[in-house]
Amino acid sequence: LIDVYPGLTNKVGGSGSDFGPAHADQLEALYGAREIEFTPEDRCMVIKTKWATVEDHGCVYEAVRRSWVVSKDRASRANYVLAIIDGICREVFRDLVWERSGKPPSGKRQRFEFTGEAVEDTNTCERFIGRRLPARMRLRGAAAPVFYTYD
Repeated sequence: LIDVYPGLTNKVGGSGSDFGPAHADQLEALYGAREIEFTPEDRCMVIKTKWATVEDHGCVYEAVRRSWVVSKDRASRANYVLAIIDGICREVFRDLVWERSGKPPSGKRQRFEFTGEAVEDTNTCERFIGRRLPARMRLRGAAAPVFYTYD
């Protein structure tokens, strides 16, 4: 509500907050999005990131593609990587190839990155992009940036 009245602020600054009023279409996209309906055949790897990370890397693809501590075998079984920002799927990638992401520092686990391409077929885009993760995947305290819709 502070955004509605110019010049108002909180006494204590928050972190990770956007400033300024939101447009109705932004609010509709954020709060009115339908949930993704996953099927067992989808085999999606979900990667959560933030708009600030996208801005730092220049695009959604570069923000989600590299430097993840994951099992290469498990990640390689994914048909899709879903890029999730604010709980909403913003982009979907396919034809994934996973490789090591440099040499890990001493005592650290190996990280991996993928190359792939953005999904462009209408059916897949409509099923995922602009939709919210199901409630069971948005549980309070579930902070892991990477998870899978398959075992």
